[in-house]
Amino acid sequence: MVSSLLGIGVTLSAAPAAAEDGGYPSATMQCIHAPYKTTGTGYWCSGYSWGTIKDNDSGASIYSARGYAYRNCTDYVAWKLESQGISSSLVRGRGNGGQWDDSSTGVTVTTTPEVGDAAVMEPWATNAYGHVAYVEAVQVVSGKYQVKVSQYNWGQDGNYSMTGWQNASTYGNFVDFNGVNTPLGGGSTGSGNVTADPDPLVTSLVTSDGVRHVYSGTSSGRLYETWWSASSPSPTTWELMNVGSPVTAISAQATADGNEHVYYGTQGGQVGEVWWGPNSNGVHLGQTYSTGAVVTTISSQVTSDGIQHVYSANAAGSVYETWWGSNPATTWQVANVGVNVVSISSIVTSDGTQHIFYGATNGQVGEVWWNATSNGGHLGFTSNVGTNVTSVTSQITSDGVRHIYSAAADGGLYETWWGYTSTGATTWQLANVGHHPTSVSSQVTSDGTQHVYYGTSFGQVGEVWWNANSNGVHLGQTYSDPAGVGDTSVSSQVTSDGSQNVFFGNDAGSLFGMSWGANPATTASLGSVG
Repeated sequence: MVSSLLGIGVTLSAAPAAAEDGGYPSATMQCIHAPYKTTGTGYWCSGYSWGTIKDNDSGASIYSARGYAYRNCTDYVAWKLESQGISSSLVRGRGNGGQWDDSSTGVTVTTTPEVGDAAVMEPWATNAYGHVAYVEAVQVVSGKYQVKVSQYNWGQDGNYSMTGWQNASTYGNFVDFNGVNTPLGGGSTGSGNVTADPDPLVTSLVTSDGVRHVYSGTSSGRLYETWWSASSPSPTTWELMNVGSPVTAISAQATADGNEHVYYGTQGGQVGEVWWGPNSNGVHLGQTYSTGAVVTTISSQVTSDGIQHVYSANAAGSVYETWWGSNPATTWQVANVGVNVVSISSIVTSDGTQHIFYGATNGQVGEVWWNATSNGGHLGFTSNVGTNVTSVTSQITSDGVRHIYSAAADGGLYETWWGYTSTGATTWQLANVGHHPTSVSSQVTSDGTQHVYYGTSFGQVGEVWWNANSNGVHLGQTYSDPAGVGDTSVSSQVTSDGSQNVFFGNDAGSLFGMSWGANPATTASLGSVG
């Protein structure tokens, strides 16, 4: 087979609706291999070989007039650009998806996106070709560019898809074909600040009185609580506080005195607490400190001595703990792991050891731990999933095994695990769920089943589960936002009746809850935040 000038992505659990083709004229081109299908899911056409002649993988069969392989990302972007008047001399011959930014002849290669640009992903560990997509929309949130792109074959399936808002840094470069500040199709240039989607991040608790609480932080800097119970089944949402900077991370705890505590990180580098309770006479701003850098992630614990611990990390690789009880807060750097940390999860074991599990943009996952006798923080085992980690969650099971569950930019969900006697960490892929899983949460139920819940940039929320007797990993409950609104943040709880509950928010500010146990899953709206 000839090189087909590819830019491929990941394996999806489901294909987009057939009607969604982006207008691309070769959307139903047949696979050249028997049984010559025109549709499928996952990696259903060997070699990504869609073409005009059955059983013929020559360039005459599988290349379009633009010189790229049919139904691949490259051919779609080339068609999209040429259909809007961009000269074929600029579009054709640019190579695989990750090579489109290699030449600047006649074009501008930049990190500042505009509508009509080609968004380029360089090759990564599981994709030797890279990827290219078409920029459909641009906005600036707190000084950072975000883009929505349309694309083909991101799921290795030859299908069309469109993302929700993503940070422009998801892509290496943008190729501008018609000059800066002249977006194609009359779109926004992306300059200046625009009204941002709320894009809520969520965390949750079920308190001892059975009340369910979902806490959310938004790009407008607002913190909210949504709560309901058996006696008050209609969700109530109220604003806790505006912290003055876009919320980039959120966590929550309930203490023995009945107080609720929400911990947050911000774009401005602040980590803080708001709290309230039965006798607090309103919401109070508690401990705060500044990290000096954008807070990428936080986690929290309350130990048996009543001390509150907030863990945070940043792009410089610094991992911090802030703790307080009756005394003022103390902050110290536990470790620097040397990589851009995007997500952390924490656990305190019965011996008082504090564990932080982290994921990084270079694919690394690992552990930092310390206790009263450890003489500072220590780096534990590390592993690498092969591509950018977007989110992590963790569990320590009754046998003492550590589990880090991670989501990655290649669409994969991974487990990394080790025990007391392990000489290293073991990592394996649980499943591939498709486009950009943005958030994960986890639970281990009383029967030993491990559950990982995920949300994606395309508005899908789902579950994978497995146990000692399950014969592998199974896809459990799923939900897809009817509007395809993405950037979904998820949190999970298992209630005393054994029901699994997944709470999530989308970038439009809508909150949802999905619940199941002995009965099939039901999904309900919990309201919206702004």
